[in-house]
Amino acid sequence: MQNKIIAIGKRDIVKNLFYGLTLILIIGAILFFAETNFFSSELFASYLYASALNLINYVLALVLFAFAQNSSDNRGFLKFALGGMIFRMFLIIFLIFLLIKFLNIQISDFILIFFIIYFILLILEIRFYLKRIKRKNTNAFSGSN
Repeated sequence: MQNKIIAIGKRDIVKNLFYGLTLILIIGAILFFAETNFFSSELFASYLYASALNLINYVLALVLFAFAQNSSDNRGFLKFALGGMIFRMFLIIFLIFLLIKFLNIQISDFILIFFIIYFILLILEIRFYLKRIKRKNTNAFSGSN
């Protein structure tokens, strides 16, 4: 039974990762076609770095939540869910600092693109959480009969 839950979790993670990548590509296409006269290599670099950071954050969120949900006690859940959030937040802040400090990117474009992608992926992340919690509650309820 536990292997089935883990397999379903992997499938959910891959499906949600596909949704996230699709949305990031759509945002890139919108940027390209809306700003064709204005689309520079610096803007493209800002888009790529913002996308990469958000994908790292998104994948970590999905994986850590799957681990948290599969933990047997509340302590394990809190360790993976809340500890994972704190870890991800500091990791992203650190990586943003490194990007701004050492790479030649347009900061305003980077921050704008980063937050657009961040909030879209945050919506997908919350959807993933709600589906997983609903599925686990449904399985627990049907298993107790």
